[in-house]
Amino acid sequence: AMDVGDPSNFIRIREIYDNDFEKLSTDLSSNSFTDEQTKNAMSMIYDKSGYVTDPHGAVGYLGLKKYLEGLQGHPGKSGQASQPGIFLETAHPVKFLEVVEPVLGVKIDYPEQIQSVIDREKKAEYITNYGELKQFLLS
Repeated sequence: AMDVGDPSNFIRIREIYDNDFEKLSTDLSSNSFTDEQTKNAMSMIYDKSGYVTDPHGAVGYLGLKKYLEGLQGHPGKSGQASQPGIFLETAHPVKFLEVVEPVLGVKIDYPEQIQSVIDREKKAEYITNYGELKQFLLS
């Protein structure tokens, strides 16, 4: 698992592009949205489809919409109002109950897979380098 307090995703992405921001910018874009915009998107998605998204998924949805809007009117790109897109989530909404339930006004049940492990003792192994990781995996 990644330490979300010290994420390393962007560092890995930069290395893929040899730390060349110009090259990276041709394939990657970013946006920023307020908490209010995020909550509105969560509500809209739920009202329209019944799908319960967490805040991160709602931001992904908003980013996708903004990206698709930017494709419109650009020669050589296929952006149209009906252009399809996919946004992905990597967490279950129960991870964000304090946000999801009040925003949507619904009770979110824990999935059985989570319920079966929720009361287990948490263990952490602090690994600081590849050698330690290799040794841990081989033990």
